[in-house]
Amino acid sequence: MAEIRVLDKHTAELIAAGEVVERPASVAKELLENAIDAGATQITLSAVRGGIQQLQIVDNGSGIEAEYIDKAFIRHATSKIATAEDLGHIHTLGFRGEALASIASVARVEVLTRTEADEYACCYRIEGGEERGMEPGARPVGTTITVSDLFYNTPARMKFLKKDASEGTFVAETVLHAALSHPEISFRYLRDGKQQYVTPGDGDLRSAVYAVLGREFARDLLPVDGGSELYHVTGLVTPPRACRASRGAQHFFVNGRYVKNRTMMAALENAYKGTMMQGKFPGAVLMLELPPDMVDVNVHPAKTEIRFAKESDVFDAVYRAVRAALATPGSGECRFEMGHTAPEEKPGQTVLQPAALAPAARPAATQPKKGGFTTLSAAEYRALNGLTAPVPARPLPTAQGVQNAQGTQPVPGVLEAQSPKPAYTAGPAPRPLTPVTPVTAVETPASEPVTIPAPQPMPHAVSDDTVLDIPPELPDEAPATDPETDYVRNDPHALSALPDMVSTRPEQTTLTPPPASEPLRLVGEVLKTYIITERGSELCLID
Repeated sequence: MAEIRVLDKHTAELIAAGEVVERPASVAKELLENAIDAGATQITLSAVRGGIQQLQIVDNGSGIEAEYIDKAFIRHATSKIATAEDLGHIHTLGFRGEALASIASVARVEVLTRTEADEYACCYRIEGGEERGMEPGARPVGTTITVSDLFYNTPARMKFLKKDASEGTFVAETVLHAALSHPEISFRYLRDGKQQYVTPGDGDLRSAVYAVLGREFARDLLPVDGGSELYHVTGLVTPPRACRASRGAQHFFVNGRYVKNRTMMAALENAYKGTMMQGKFPGAVLMLELPPDMVDVNVHPAKTEIRFAKESDVFDAVYRAVRAALATPGSGECRFEMGHTAPEEKPGQTVLQPAALAPAARPAATQPKKGGFTTLSAAEYRALNGLTAPVPARPLPTAQGVQNAQGTQPVPGVLEAQSPKPAYTAGPAPRPLTPVTPVTAVETPASEPVTIPAPQPMPHAVSDDTVLDIPPELPDEAPATDPETDYVRNDPHALSALPDMVSTRPEQTTLTPPPASEPLRLVGEVLKTYIITERGSELCLID
């Protein structure tokens, strides 16, 4: 059987330090939390070579008494809690008492601190867990901790560190989280002697976001303030139009502590569902305040993983708060408007202007809005004009009607349907309007009955005309019409604007326009609803 040994103090500290100190950013996080717990209002962090060579934290907090400085570097020594019951209601960021001991075991640490009651400051040094003595120093009230040569005595850990630029980025992200979680504190970040940013410390979250995340991100943020009696959610979220391609702009805080929590992330993204494009993610800085006994932060030494007593309540609080912020006017949530102004119409009559007239003479329904298009389907047109009731069948034009159209009593530009429904006025025309030739033969004094042959299949398209709802081609011997007056035949818009001219009885033949100069060519189908066709330089959409 193998011999069981008790590890020496130094080896045990190195093992324990691996859980707390992973990289320079871990050191920055622990020291920033200590400065915040000390009541500092101004904190400056300086990193050299990504924090590997040197990492310094300067604050104006309460400081450490000279008699307790050496005890602060003993493992599990802390001033935050005293008994096991205190773990149930933790109000500070740090409480484990492992940070300073772990940092001192893998680096060279110097502490210069002074309290309000002390006459002068004290300078304490420790390297690799071994004390190097204490001596008097000078500085205002507060603490300065300098960590140099990180992992100098653990080359295996040093080997796995990334480049200085990458480690510096991780340190900057740690300072960013601290600045967002405490906007009442002014944070200053120096990287290799150059100032990266400084927060005003005025208590306004938007000011802190502007300082550390930039103007682009902070410009259109929406305020969030909601929740329930136990869960209070505040913060800022991006409007749907400003969503990002990744979740890197999502920052969650619970009782002032930066956390990574899937419940809050899912609640945020569910609140945006239906308002943003696929593959986009919202940005947010959300603060959740709840009783300390309803959250467990003692899950991992890094303290970024937490557990809620009631996950569903947290989800509902975050979801409702964000949803309420998106529903406020001016939030940019997707809201669509028809932008259609129906013309005033007299009871029993609807006026349609010819499509060949100038744009100013067209009805308001067909006028495109400035900077965009306004298109209406037949169903939308009928709904906007109150034509939702089914239209009864209308009799085909009689010989007398044709005689009136061609004889001594021309119709003055008005095509009146013999139905109690509103009639369509075609507007003034220079010459009488020739009625659409029906499919069945019509006896007139001037012509013999005309028989329409079967429609020919269109090239490059399906042969079933009923599927595409494209009118069949008529023979060349069909009666010719005047292009100046027969705008209903030549303009597909005018034709589609006369939905009541088509009979709704299945046993009756539908009225169709005369043939065009060339057949429509099928281009494709969109959303299983619209058929796209073309003829020469014209584009025709069929609903």
